[in-house]
Parts: sequence; structure tokens; C-alpha cells
Amino acid sequence: MNTKIYRIRLFVVLSLIPEVLLSSCGKTDNPEANKRDSKGNTVLMKAVKEGNVDWVTELIKDGARVDAKGEDGDTALMLAAENRNTTSLKALLEAGADVNIKNNDGRTALMLAAYNGDVESLKTLIEAGTNINERDSKGYTPLLRTALLGKAECVKVLLEAGADANVKNKDGKTALSFVAHNGDSESMKALLTAGADVNAKDEDGETALMVAAFYEKTKCVKILLTARADVNAKANDGRTALMYAIGPYSGHDRGECMKELLAAGANVNMKDKKGNTALMLATRYNCTNCEKLLREAGARE
Repeated sequence: MNTKIYRIRLFVVLSLIPEVLLSSCGKTDNPEANKRDSKGNTVLMKAVKEGNVDWVTELIKDGARVDAKGEDGDTALMLAAENRNTTSLKALLEAGADVNIKNNDGRTALMLAAYNGDVESLKTLIEAGTNINERDSKGYTPLLRTALLGKAECVKVLLEAGADANVKNKDGKTALSFVAHNGDSESMKALLTAGADVNAKDEDGETALMVAAFYEKTKCVKILLTARADVNAKANDGRTALMYAIGPYSGHDRGECMKELLAAGANVNMKDKKGNTALMLATRYNCTNCEKLLREAGARE
């Protein structure tokens, strides 16, 4: 064979390889696929926001950059998570979208799916290998934020996937404290089962029991006491859960949480750093029912 002709043929074959590979992947390099609007958002982002899965698929085939960021640092994957567009989210992941990339607020697609209570997208992103304990710019993990927002199903999914049940935000607050505030008993049970520290304190020395008592979440108070929460633990100012149970509102009568605390052995005569007992606070805030319960339990003036 003529060596010169052979080399020419080999060169032609090799030069066609990139085109053949690109064709086999179903992708082309169409500049229109990466056009941006005046705010810097791509056509792919627009397609995701509109929930147009066919358009999303076509843009990916046309070479749309799946990890391109828009004006807020959001990627198409983040927008899919934020808009509960699971089908587009899966297509983007299959196209190689970075599951751990962050926007300007330090949030990942997992965080956005969690914040919106999108369980299906949450599971899909977890399966794709996202960092489940990543923090946003405010120090919140997906678990902390879902607990704060009362997304019980998402809390359970995250815990089952190995989320840290004892993680704290910048103020030292835990997921258990947030669900105590919301009265989310189902999430509370899941957190305790996952090993959440029932007596963990925030920067103010408050425990989940104090929070639940303050917001009159009786069911949560019962759950926490059953989990051996310290009924006589003190916050930084010396107040106990019994004092928190009185609440801050003059004339607002309470008592159900107090009954549970007293039954669990709360010390009725403990004092805070200002020398106040629970009875003094009950009198000050005109909580007559609390006064009655405390006196019956042996509280002294």
C-alpha cells in the first residue's frame, strides 16, 4: 500500500472521531443553547422554571452548560429543586450537573429541595451523592432548615440518609429546638430516635424542653420528658423549664405544660439569677392557673 495514501486516509478517519463521538452522545454545539438574558440567566434556566422538560432535554442535547450560574448564583439544577421540577432535575443530573455547587447564599440544590418540602427531589439528590451536612452562609444545614420550617417528611428523609441530628447553627440551636418551637412531634420523635441530645443547649443555655414549655407545646414536652430531658436544667439567666412554662404574657393563663413538668419532678422553689421563683413570675404575669398549680405543688412565697 502507498504510505502517503494510507496516512491521508488515517488523518481523515481520526479527524472524524470527535464528530462521531458527539453524535453518539446526542449532543451538538449550538451557541443558542447558552444564550443569556439581561440578568444573566440562561435559556436552560428559563426552560427549567417553566417546567418544560422537553425543552430542557433538547437544550442539553444542544450543548447547554448545565452548571452555568445565573444572577443569584443559581444553576439550572437549583432552580429545578426550588420549583419542584423533579423530571428536569433528573435530566440535569444525568447530564452531569454538579450536585454540590452553591449559589450566592451558600445553598445547594439539596437545601432548596428541602426548604420547599420536595421529598422526591430530596431523595434523588441524596442518591446522586450530595453532601447532606453542608452548611449555607448562615450556618444552616438542610436538616436545621427543614426542622425550622416544619417539613416533617424531609426531616425524616434526611435523618434516614445520615444527617447529623446534633448539628447546631451559629446561635447554637439544634433541630430539636426548632421542632420544639413548632410543636412538630413527629420530627421530634425521629430526631430523638436518630440520637439527638435531648439536653443540648443553645448560646442562651436554652434546651428544647424550655422552648416547648414556653410555646405551650404540651405533646412535645411529654415526648422530651419521656426521653429523659432534665426538668431542672437552667438557662444562662437561671430560669428553668417551669419558669418558661409561665410565659411572658400578662393575663394569658396557662398550665398544661406546667402540669407535665411538675409531674416529672420540677423543683418549684428554684430561683433564677434575679432571685425569682416560678411562683413570683406567675404572680407577676397574672397567670392564676399557674399560681394555683405551683402552690398545690408546695411553692413558697
